[in-house]
Amino acid sequence: MFLQENKDAQISQMLDEVIKANESDFKRRLISALSKLDDDGWDCLEKLVENITATDKEK
Repeated sequence: MFLQENKDAQISQMLDEVIKANESDFKRRLISALSKLDDDGWDCLEKLVENITATDKEK
């Protein structure tokens, strides 16, 4: 039987891979940029993602 990993385990595994990646790797650069966001930055990012997903649903 296949047991689906919980979200925390998935996030942990992804971050482990990012930490091991080359500094020029896009995923590492993205996570680094995200780590620098303040609350306002997170709010803006959330709105951006909501706009993107709303646009995808319209198609």
